[in-house]
Amino acid sequence: MAEDSTKSARSLADNPVKNGGHDWLGFSEYVTGLAKLLERVETPFVLGVFGDWGVGKTSLMHLLREEMDRREHATVWFNAWKYHGREDVWKALVRAVYCEVRAQLGFLKFSRKHASSTLKEGGRFLGNKIGELLKVGPIVDEIEGLLKLDEIYENAFSDGLSGQIEQLLGGQKGKRLVVFIDDLDRCSPPAIVEVLEALKLYLDIERCVFVLGADEGVVSKVVEHEYGMHEVGDDAEDAVEADKEQRKAKAKPLVEGRAYLQKIVQVPFYVPPMDDEQLGKFIERLVEVAPGPAGVDAITWCEYLRRVAKATDSNPRQMKRFAVTVDLLDSIAPDKVSFEQAGRSCESEFNRLKLAKLVLLQFVAAAFYDTVKRLPGLLYYRQQQAIDMRDKRDTAPKRVPAGSPEHGPPTSADLLAEILAEEPLWESPEEVTCYVTMSAGSVAGARPGGREEFAQVQEALLSNVKETVVATAEMLREWGAEELERHVEALLERLRKDDSWRMRWAAATALGEIGDEGAVEALLEHLRNDDSWRVRWAAATALGEIGDGRAVEALIGRQSEDDNAHVRWGAAVALGKIGGERAVEALISILTEEEDDTVRGGAAWALGKIGDERAVEALISILTEDEDERVRGRAAWALGEIGGERAVEALIGRLSEDESPDVRRRGAVGLGNIGDERAVEALIGRLSEDENAEVRGRAAWVLGEIGDERAVEALIERLSGDEDTRVRITAAGALGKIGGERAVEALKRAKDAEGDPSVQHAIAKALRLIEEGTGEGRGEGNRPEGGGSEE
Repeated sequence: MAEDSTKSARSLADNPVKNGGHDWLGFSEYVTGLAKLLERVETPFVLGVFGDWGVGKTSLMHLLREEMDRREHATVWFNAWKYHGREDVWKALVRAVYCEVRAQLGFLKFSRKHASSTLKEGGRFLGNKIGELLKVGPIVDEIEGLLKLDEIYENAFSDGLSGQIEQLLGGQKGKRLVVFIDDLDRCSPPAIVEVLEALKLYLDIERCVFVLGADEGVVSKVVEHEYGMHEVGDDAEDAVEADKEQRKAKAKPLVEGRAYLQKIVQVPFYVPPMDDEQLGKFIERLVEVAPGPAGVDAITWCEYLRRVAKATDSNPRQMKRFAVTVDLLDSIAPDKVSFEQAGRSCESEFNRLKLAKLVLLQFVAAAFYDTVKRLPGLLYYRQQQAIDMRDKRDTAPKRVPAGSPEHGPPTSADLLAEILAEEPLWESPEEVTCYVTMSAGSVAGARPGGREEFAQVQEALLSNVKETVVATAEMLREWGAEELERHVEALLERLRKDDSWRMRWAAATALGEIGDEGAVEALLEHLRNDDSWRVRWAAATALGEIGDGRAVEALIGRQSEDDNAHVRWGAAVALGKIGGERAVEALISILTEEEDDTVRGGAAWALGKIGDERAVEALISILTEDEDERVRGRAAWALGEIGGERAVEALIGRLSEDESPDVRRRGAVGLGNIGDERAVEALIGRLSEDENAEVRGRAAWVLGEIGDERAVEALIERLSGDEDTRVRITAAGALGKIGGERAVEALKRAKDAEGDPSVQHAIAKALRLIEEGTGEGRGEGNRPEGGGSEE
């Protein structure tokens, strides 16, 4: 194992690609285009190769240098980081260019004659100065002295170097000296700015091209920092505590970083992320040199690498780091793991896929993993939370079709939940602790019940990351009432006495997730009297999570009295979670009297959450008359949750009449939740006629959920003729759910005719559903019912 690890680590060494034969990233076509650009631009010229850490900037620059060498241009490579801390980087750059030119001319040693001829335009004074320098040492070590002279001599230096470059290139038309400057963004801020200035001051020379590799964002921020910031606004206002965003908005740079860079860099080239084809090829090559731990099949290993790619914007260096980290830990892993559980000793075979899964979490959710290193058992409870969410999602009626535009790309939280909920699963907090300790070192696992662990649990509760807070609360409940009470008291103390609104806000949020009724009085006090609207909002939200009826009157009062719309919205939502007759009456009143659109929308959602039929008429009024489309959309969803004949009639009407695609989409979902047969014809109409692709897709999905065979022909038409890929995908899925002979025939025909791989995949999945007997026409008893949270 150790020998294999050495081979893998050597193959995956974090070194840039230096020749086209090892171009894993598919840069060759970019290199050819850039080389042509550098040959035809007017000089002097600066090309910026920009990208985040690890995307392959250095590799691309090496390949470009190889190409420029092949085209018989002179090249110089300068690594700025190499000189950082040893001397002034800008001086090292100027000297490197000068010395490389002289070396390529064949003058490996400097003499008084060569130095004088280089700078002969500077006059006798400058020649004398060179003579003095030569007494001390070679000019290569003292060139900085010349660069401190007056402007006329700086120009003389440039003219002299220009002559040497002209001599080097031999008068060949179109030939250039290409200077590659790498790793500039790793230098200190002053050095970065000085190098940029040196490009203009000393190296602004004909026939010179500079290729600057850096993270544009880092360099821009450095420029702004180096040139200072000034504040805009009233001093008294600045003294008031404000959001980070507000404080940032008041600080204006004296020099805007990107604008400054544009004066230096004529053309920026942003290293593009790998497309799906390039990513697939990169993973194939990566798996060849790092096939994964023993016992982990190739398909699973490739999927893990793809997830690292998703979490890191397909950053090749991060993918290599993941493979090397797993390989290293696998080489030192034990054959068995032992741990104490429920007062007895347990031992099991070491699971290498669990190890890979743990390393994967470091790359997908670094902040969460940092918490897990200190509280390993928390990972087990977060895993259980992810499993519960997955099961709820799989069994409840879906509100948004898979692949719908409203889903968007998966977030890091989505990716984390997906990974945690799949096999292999950790069986206990103690087992998790064993694996984390092995991978993270001695930082894992503070002494149970000790001061350090208490502080770490409090930190997790006050993190304001919902999933972490929820998992920590569940862990505390498992630890028992005594431990839970200790932490509740600490949170209450923080809520009552902390001067920072952020800490009070976090404490209120944590108390709500814990759901302890003992916190109600303190939360009510802050709901009424806290001077920060954010804390009042958090208190309202927490009271809704706890669900204590004692909070209803205070929430109604805060909803009508608070001058902040966020707080009123939070109070309305909390009333929806608590429910009851008084809450319904208050929420109906809000619908008709509240001026703020967001608050009315919150009230509509809350009424749908409660599901009381008394709200139907008020919601219909909002659905048909409210000017704000978001509020009408909430009302449509709420009517779908409540159901009933009047709701169905109103939703069918808005499905064809409302000008807002968002309202029509939500109306379609509402009808699907009710599952009324009268909705089928209206949905078929939207599927066939609506000009908005998202509405057509939503109608197709809902018809599949209802499962009525009358929809088959319209779905077939969309599958074969809709111009939008997502609609065809959704139509295929709906046909798979309804099933039947006509659906099978149409799906098979479409599979042969369809050119889009994603649609072909959806068709194949639909055919499998029908073949397995899960898409056989649902009939009356299997239609989706209302209920559940809004999409």
